Amino acid sequence: MSNQTSNTTLTDLSFFNWVGQFTADFLLIANLLMTPMGLVANTLSIFVFLGKRFESNFIRNYYITIAIYDNLTAIIAFIYLFPFGFRLDLQIMSVVSCRLIAYYIRIIPQMSAWVNVMLTIDMLSTVKRVKRNGLLQNTKTFIIAMILLLVLFHLVDAPNLWLRLENVESGNTTRVICTGDPFIVLFRDLISQVFRVYMPYITVFFLNLWLIKILTQSKRKVLNNTSRKDWSFAFSIMSMNVFYCINSAPLSVIIILTQINANDSYYRSYITIFSLFATYLNMFNHYFTIFINLKFNKIFRLEFKDLMRKWLRLKAKQRIRFAEDNSLSYSNSIKPFDQSIKL
Repeated sequence: MSNQTSNTTLTDLSFFNWVGQFTADFLLIANLLMTPMGLVANTLSIFVFLGKRFESNFIRNYYITIAIYDNLTAIIAFIYLFPFGFRLDLQIMSVVSCRLIAYYIRIIPQMSAWVNVMLTIDMLSTVKRVKRNGLLQNTKTFIIAMILLLVLFHLVDAPNLWLRLENVESGNTTRVICTGDPFIVLFRDLISQVFRVYMPYITVFFLNLWLIKILTQSKRKVLNNTSRKDWSFAFSIMSMNVFYCINSAPLSVIIILTQINANDSYYRSYITIFSLFATYLNMFNHYFTIFINLKFNKIFRLEFKDLMRKWLRLKAKQRIRFAEDNSLSYSNSIKPFDQSIKL
């Protein structure tokens, strides 16, 4: 009987060690691969929206703001998750890191999601012609709206500032965790999901339905360049919203499942594995929206091609200049033949 118990214990330990190693390897590889690609993709999107075709369209400011927050999301996710690849948890280094990492890893993605909601509302008002230039297409109004959103989410996520470090005994070992009172942790997770996933995506779902209705039932011919831009933006926004909802759904389910049977070690291990994939599927929302714009936004696609052509021409000029400089250096290094030498 004792041998059977011992074998079971060894099997359990082997499985738990495998889960720990898999988690570390996954986070190490995923962060090293996806974070740089996401930063490059978002930065590239910013340069595209700064292009000539978007100069007269204020709505580009929404896209640029979203790309900036997506880059910030990628950076703070890297700061938080990458050390796990080396079995390090920055949150338990100090009470300050415990609170601030938990605080801003929620605020920044929420900002990205809600700027997207504002973008959808403004686009809807433009297509509907409630106001020809959109509801917030004024620099001063836009900046005030961004500041108010930022203040709101600092207040909404304030429960994270009540987290603390605790020593938890597990078998013969003691480990430090960043946690808080059960009510605060539950309330924190609930608020985070409501404001990051459910509210913004339920809102954009109904806004999308409204947009689809307007675009399909409208008999107005798109004759001028401004209207073409508006409709191109509208289709890309709808596609981006669908992309966001699909990628966010698994993580929301996992967070709910985490609260069920939380004391079962095997259950927690499987949830950990599924949460890894769900987390990085959700991170696609912050890494790769450039592909949605390339697919569904014709103006973005044309500006992207122009940017790539300019970059290729610049690289070609640099190669030519480099070759000319090398040729000149080589010719200067050759010593002239001395005609005065006598045999």
